[in-house]
Parts: sequence; C-alpha cells; structure tokens
Amino acid sequence: MGATDRTGRLPEDVRRVLTAAGWYAGRDVSDRVATWLRQLPGSLPVHPVARALLDEFGGLAFRQLRRIGSASGGFDVRFWPLRGRVLVDLFAEFAADLGVPVFPLAWYEDGESDIACAADGRVFLLHEAGEFLVGPTPEQAIVRLVRGEPFTLVDDHGNPV
Repeated sequence: MGATDRTGRLPEDVRRVLTAAGWYAGRDVSDRVATWLRQLPGSLPVHPVARALLDEFGGLAFRQLRRIGSASGGFDVRFWPLRGRVLVDLFAEFAADLGVPVFPLAWYEDGESDIACAADGRVFLLHEAGEFLVGPTPEQAIVRLVRGEPFTLVDDHGNPV
C-alpha cells in the first residue's frame, strides 16, 4: 500500500492529494464547523464520528485520482462546511432506513451526489442511481474517495447488494 503519513492512517498517494488541498496531520477546523452547524436548516444532530471527520477534513476540496483503464474516479469532492445545499430530509430518510443516525460529510460531483457518515463509522454515497458504501470505516472511505476507487452498491439498510 506504500508509505503512510506520520499517524500511519493514510497511504502516501492519499496524503499527497489531501495535503495539496490543505490537510495536514493534526488539522483542526472545529471552530469553522461549529459555526456552520449553527447555520444548518432543520434539526439534524451531528454524531461524534461525523464531527471528528469534519473537524479534520472540513472545507477540503480535491479531484479524485483516476486510474488508467478505470471507469471510476476523477470527480470533485468537497467536504462540508462549504456554501451549498444540505438536504436535511434526504439524510433523515436515509438514517431511518439504516436504523442509525447519519450526517452529511461531503458533496460529490457525480450526479450532484452527497456523502454521509453513519454513527457506526460507515460512509455512504447517496446518488440518484442508488446508495453506495464508500467505506466501512472513515479511514477506508477517505482512501477510496481520494483514489477514486469504485463504491459498493447497498440496499436500503446499508448492506452490500
């Protein structure tokens, strides 16, 4: 998998993309995230897993890597907080289907999709073509997002199809 960052969490290729977007080990934008959370419409409670991801990666934007011969990857990813929509009803509905709270994590360029983090750590893409598992853990999701690896189609309960 190659070299990893100082914390051992991120492979070198992923770290390079995130660093170019403004990330660094120990990054903390919690003040910015707190301001954004106060401005969100509706009542969508943030859970600790999503909050930790937003505090570290919030506001980053990057284009996914694209592997030669692969149909996936190459899309823009923008972690909240940023200007734009947060479809509270979409996330509330998905949380009800999963049976665990979810919170918006990022905007995904392909079809104007949304990425949501479940309280159990799974990260999902909510797309007009269906729901997809980006990664079963936050770290795996970050790696797959940056690398532009294919996501796994899931049923209404978040189980792989």
